[in-house]
Amino acid sequence: MKIRFSFFLIVLAVTFSAQAQPRTGSFSVIPRIGVNFANITNNEVVVDMQQQDQTLKSRVKPGLLAGVDVEYQATDQLFASIGLQYSMQGSRYPDFERKDGELVEGFSDWHTSLGYLNVPLLVGCRVTDGFSVKAGVQLGVLLNAKDQMSTTEIIPLEDGGREQGKAVEQTTDLYDSCKKLDISIPLAVSYEFENVILDARYNIGLSRIYDLDFLKSRNSVLQFTVGYRFQL
Repeated sequence: MKIRFSFFLIVLAVTFSAQAQPRTGSFSVIPRIGVNFANITNNEVVVDMQQQDQTLKSRVKPGLLAGVDVEYQATDQLFASIGLQYSMQGSRYPDFERKDGELVEGFSDWHTSLGYLNVPLLVGCRVTDGFSVKAGVQLGVLLNAKDQMSTTEIIPLEDGGREQGKAVEQTTDLYDSCKKLDISIPLAVSYEFENVILDARYNIGLSRIYDLDFLKSRNSVLQFTVGYRFQL
């Protein structure tokens, strides 16, 4: 009885090991879903606040991403993958107020939204069981680009208080002002356990986002995803 139980444990261990390590020469399909923490470099704006110019630096904007990878296991350690994913990127600015005489105007929820269809091509190496490092190149196709904010008129009261007017939403379409292709360098680490893959990736933008020559802004995106391996 003990021999049969020991044999069962060995078979179970071999099965899990086979799932965690794809066969050399095999292909896998890996659906992924996750979250971006995106920003746009060189994206400061100068606003006039009470006759004094103030520079606002862009901040990280969270967004979703989803897609699928096809991975080829070349050797026991080396593999390559190509993917297709929709990625919500961009940046946002802190809220601020601008005064023009007695008129005070508040600006809030100012953010730039960029939607890309990205094609990452990566080469990876399994350093230890389940742990891998990857690097490569990524081509992005711009699908949409918008700049949005909310403005509110703030009315000073005689008692020193302030009354806020109705918020007005403003949306500007930036698509025609942006480059349609984006190239970046993805660097990634991942951990796999029983076909579940946790991936952390940083995309370093190489291409400028805007068509205007004086704007040197580029994408900067930190991604966290979870995926599941279906070995073919």
